[in-house]
Amino acid sequence: MDAKALDKLLKAQQEYFEKLLVKLLKPSEMNETELYSKLVGMIGMPSDATSVRQVAMKSVENKSEKGHTVTLKEVIEECRAYMANKSEALYLVKEKMSEVKKEVPEVNTVEKVKCWKDSESENESECKKVWTKPNVKYQQNTIEKKCSHCGRFGHWRMHCKFLNDKQYKPKRQWSDNIIVVFNVSKCGAKGDGKTLNTEIIQRTINKCSKNSKSAFDCKILISADKYGKIFLTGALYLRSNMTLEIDNGTILRGSPNFVDYPLVNNVVAALLYGINNLTNVRIVGLGTIDGQGWQRSSSDTIDELGNYLAYYENSYFSTWNKTGILARSQMEAAINRSNGSMSNSDLVNAYASVRSSLITFYYATNIFIGYIKLINPAFHGIRFLLGKNVVCAYTKTETYNVNNADGIQSQSINTIIFNNFINSGDDCVVFKAGQGQSVANFPPTQYGWVFNNYMREGHGVVVLGSETGSWIKDILAEDNVAFLTENGMRVKSTAQTGGGCKNFYFRDTAMREIGTKNIIEINGHLFNRSNVIYQSGSQCAFVLSMTYNLGSTNWIRAKTPSHFLDINVKSVTVDNGNTATGGPMISVTGYSGQDISLGYPETFSKNVTFEDIKIIRARPANISRLQDSLFKNILIQDWGNFASPWILNNTKNLKFINVQPMPN
Repeated sequence: MDAKALDKLLKAQQEYFEKLLVKLLKPSEMNETELYSKLVGMIGMPSDATSVRQVAMKSVENKSEKGHTVTLKEVIEECRAYMANKSEALYLVKEKMSEVKKEVPEVNTVEKVKCWKDSESENESECKKVWTKPNVKYQQNTIEKKCSHCGRFGHWRMHCKFLNDKQYKPKRQWSDNIIVVFNVSKCGAKGDGKTLNTEIIQRTINKCSKNSKSAFDCKILISADKYGKIFLTGALYLRSNMTLEIDNGTILRGSPNFVDYPLVNNVVAALLYGINNLTNVRIVGLGTIDGQGWQRSSSDTIDELGNYLAYYENSYFSTWNKTGILARSQMEAAINRSNGSMSNSDLVNAYASVRSSLITFYYATNIFIGYIKLINPAFHGIRFLLGKNVVCAYTKTETYNVNNADGIQSQSINTIIFNNFINSGDDCVVFKAGQGQSVANFPPTQYGWVFNNYMREGHGVVVLGSETGSWIKDILAEDNVAFLTENGMRVKSTAQTGGGCKNFYFRDTAMREIGTKNIIEINGHLFNRSNVIYQSGSQCAFVLSMTYNLGSTNWIRAKTPSHFLDINVKSVTVDNGNTATGGPMISVTGYSGQDISLGYPETFSKNVTFEDIKIIRARPANISRLQDSLFKNILIQDWGNFASPWILNNTKNLKFINVQPMPN
């Protein structure tokens, strides 16, 4: 895609966001402060992040004073720039900025405590809603230094004396303008790790959200109590206009029994389930969501900094009855529903449909998930299905080596994923769009932005597919880091799936040891990958595959085959350590058209650009069925004992400009 086309695309996205803001915020009815406050609420920014809020407010003020149009994209860019390390230097040279100065909060904790009276409650004297009133002053002032690590004023994060102190754990305060807070322990829940709290927590959610008008009107708090810090529960159904906070050190643990996850329209409920057109929901806190899906290994792994990461026993379709916990219970229930007998194909389909994910939102709008730690799902991690305006930020996923445990999965419009750590059992971040004829008229999965994430050990870094039935379009992935993943950029589908992928930008990314089985030493820590078992079938830095494994075939094939168009890869480095292991540095495969039963023609990926790429110590690229594409400013160093780093077969109109070395 040329510069003009890209500019046109970005303008179209910008106009869409502007129209969305006008529709959602009704700016003509609010002054500037009210408009900004509602914008912050929509994207899920914690209200105590005063320095970030200040950057956004100043951006709005500056552009308004000059008569310029204020766009959501520009405001997010301003905040994003501040969150980067170099933004601290930028703050030091700006003198006259308005400041939202927050004094030490004097929270009105229970001026008046009122029992929630409801005939359903079994603990009326204990379940209390607590009204709080923030003490915040707005004034013009010189910018005041505030450390983003410890929260203290007077210094920046880079100068914080607690920065390298592993024992220090800063206490994060969540949105102090919540109107009503329900602590589930005061409503009768017990954090003993044994009591099933599903009914109590669900009743608390229903009551708290009953009259709420925004996510900041109502908060359900799950925090350690005198019984312990582990709250056992089955599926919980979230409601509109609410915040769910899991406090630091607290674990919300899923029940290991299938009966606690009912079928809803023949779909198994997730641990946290948002359906029926939900809107304005936040899931936050420094606690943990544990799906209890599979057995944990007897020994965890260590990351590059010496921190321990959860590791789960290798889980596959063939091992669910040996290493599964909730996964095993749900599979056994599926078999029992079939009178104890299933064909192998039915078992495969059941394995792909009866296991629970950690968090699923279905037809939901304005969703924010932040800061939570996610571990051990029976199936996927976070899923946004057929929704709009979803954000996932600052989360930590530890699901390796859980089968199918995608980190963050989106089949929605307007998805923002940033500043997450993802050590995944499947694709780290993946965009999907359904399979076959039944989804052909669904809205596309569109407008995704993935940036500033650290991806580790997953099957792919940022992935499109393999479900591409209603098209995946206009996705930007940038400024990410990947280490030990099985693949890097990954676009995958099959001819039968239909739809395809278009306008995917993958840029400004660093990747190391992609799909290798090397022995690596970093910071004195040894990573022996020699015995790792890869599951995706390919181990490549860049993948465009139309021959992905179909898996479940419980759907009707598309009328027209899938296509990949307008894929742009720019400013990416790859270092695979040595060429003894790993797959092709670039792998492109189309559809052969040889299956007469399908009746599809041969298909090529088209208009693919690789520009400003450096690849070190990786095996040769293997490219077929690629058409009208460009390779520019490519440097390849060390491709082993192979004659050339390029293997080209059945390609059309490929251009190579300043490529070292050139194809033969």
